[in-house]
Amino acid sequence: MNAEELQQTVIRNGFCIGCGACAVTAGSPFTIKHDRYGRLQAKLEGNDQSQVPFDEICPFGAKAPDEDTVADIFLGESPQRHAAVGRFRTCHIGHVKDTLTRGRASSGGIGRWLAAEMLRQDLVDAVVHVTPDTSAQSPLHLFRFSVTQQPEELEQSARSAYYPVSLDRVLDHIRQRPGRYVITGVPCFIKAMRLLSLHDPIIRERIVFTIGIICGHLKSSAFAEAFGWQLGVPPEDLAGIEFRGKLASAPANHKGVSAKSRSESTWTAMHSSKTLLGGDWGLGLFKYKACDYCDDVTAETADVAIGDAWLPEFVNDSQGTSVIICRNRAIESLLKKGQDNGALNLLDSTPEQIARSQAGGLRHRREGLAYRLARDEALGRWHPPKRVAPSDTRLTGRRKKIYELRSALAEYSHEAFLQAKEVGDFSVFIRMMQPLINRYERAQVPWHKLLRKRAKAFLKKNAGTSES
Repeated sequence: MNAEELQQTVIRNGFCIGCGACAVTAGSPFTIKHDRYGRLQAKLEGNDQSQVPFDEICPFGAKAPDEDTVADIFLGESPQRHAAVGRFRTCHIGHVKDTLTRGRASSGGIGRWLAAEMLRQDLVDAVVHVTPDTSAQSPLHLFRFSVTQQPEELEQSARSAYYPVSLDRVLDHIRQRPGRYVITGVPCFIKAMRLLSLHDPIIRERIVFTIGIICGHLKSSAFAEAFGWQLGVPPEDLAGIEFRGKLASAPANHKGVSAKSRSESTWTAMHSSKTLLGGDWGLGLFKYKACDYCDDVTAETADVAIGDAWLPEFVNDSQGTSVIICRNRAIESLLKKGQDNGALNLLDSTPEQIARSQAGGLRHRREGLAYRLARDEALGRWHPPKRVAPSDTRLTGRRKKIYELRSALAEYSHEAFLQAKEVGDFSVFIRMMQPLINRYERAQVPWHKLLRKRAKAFLKKNAGTSES
């Protein structure tokens, strides 16, 4: 019944994130496969011979402990707590000083530096992280989780990979090969590892550190295909994608995108994500449904969380700057040593400043989530249990419309892109999405500004005319 319960709640209602925690347990009837939209999903394909309560290890499971409870179990040495960032010991903003390392990183290079230092200081034997899959024969397998044992090899790790990956195979590797591992992942994946370790003593013993990536949301493989297509590489020819190149003349939030052609073995010129359809993160195109039901932006169950410093005083630095939420004494020591020996440029920060750097994501997944939960309950639809209470009483009609349109954009984008691929014409995707995008952009403008804009347009149109 454990497997069937997960099937009838999480999977049937579209809340699977494809993390792989359910598929790695002994005797599990689940496998992780791509669906028709390029999302990794759990599939119930056999008889349940496991002894694991799947709805307790799935990060969106009906009986899974919430992030506060998980953090209380694993992060007891971080006594302070903040509503936006969870438990914490210290908060920082900064970057590595080595220009080559920083230039190769997504943001300030802190995560890659920490993982390498853990290897150098013999705190771990291996790092589990996302890397490009150079052997991939399909645009459905451009990235994967890999295991790295040498600090120098971490340079091969991917910068931010807005792409579906699963932990099932790498967790099997960890179970088969004794050692001390540090694993990097987005909040729901880190939570899944924590929940799994409560039922799997081998996983709990061997994953000794977790590095969380502050997250906006996950994308299907169609996101990479859409970017590649706009750069001249159609989906069937896509062999690689760079999501986070650094553009020297642009702010850090202008992410450099380039695509590799399989047939020509060449990379396109790099373009700012701001110039590509889908580059506006607020639109949420190709988003997993589960992401709209996650209230953990800052990887609250990880030993350390790292993300982008989306703040006015840092965003104009094209080389990127990181925010760091430290929740582990050993990692705190590494950061201090790095600052003392000149490897890191760190400023002390506060949880309030970290929250400001992620204000849009927090608003969407706290205020917006409360509204989505209230709508689901009014309609009698199942949803995962969340720390956020359902409510729609404190929102204006405009904010409600924004949240409704974001959900519609995410859902419709999957089908629209599939239809574009079937006829081999990206303009089909544009035509199908543009009306919704226009409605969303209009809803973003406060009514008084919209009225003023329309008045100016009317006066301009009628300038020089008079009533007879």
